[in-house]
Amino acid sequence: MKYQLTFGRNSQLIWALIVPAFILLIPLLISIEFILPNFPKSDLILIVTTVLYMGGTLWLTLKWVKATTAPVEIFINNGVIHFHFQKKNIFHKTDFSLAYSDINNIGEDSDKGFDFLYFECNHPNYNRFHITSNEGNEEFTAFKYQIFEKETDFNTNTIPNNPITHKSIYQKWPMKILAMIFFICWFIFPLALAYNTLDWLYNIKYWIFVIMSSPIIFKVYTQNFQRKTNT
Repeated sequence: MKYQLTFGRNSQLIWALIVPAFILLIPLLISIEFILPNFPKSDLILIVTTVLYMGGTLWLTLKWVKATTAPVEIFINNGVIHFHFQKKNIFHKTDFSLAYSDINNIGEDSDKGFDFLYFECNHPNYNRFHITSNEGNEEFTAFKYQIFEKETDFNTNTIPNNPITHKSIYQKWPMKILAMIFFICWFIFPLALAYNTLDWLYNIKYWIFVIMSSPIIFKVYTQNFQRKTNT
């Protein structure tokens, strides 16, 4: 059976979110330094320049993000997972295959209406990537169950000290440490407020921080401690 899903890599996605703003900063600085001084000083010119920079950054970011994800056709044959990119680009140049002996870890996650399977492998070009689809997609569910079924078979018949692990990103120490730092920061502000009277803007920033960091803390807790309790 062939599965039509979406392929992506977090490392490329992070660069796509960061780099465009820095790339377009160069023409912005050139404009401010050499072009704008030739025009009369005007707030309208500054507003237009800012809007053009922000609009260009948004457009380039979206184009880059779209290029890092690609439709992929997947099929499993004789214990080997084959990935075929229907539209190749600079980020997805060639098709590739994975034997289960090449896979170190398979993690799963659901976020913002999407389901993910994360792969960590020994492949020279595709050592970390994820397969994703809209939440509740039956094709993704069938693919996930087949992957886990083959994973169980492999772990049963392979060398005991080299099984495929099944850990999500939230079960690993970098994310645990980040969640711990966020949780500690939740209490730093109230303590600081007890000794100093802070501006109302700090209160808003604090609650924004709490709201933004809550999903990470919640997922680290549920996937590490609640899961152990249930078992």
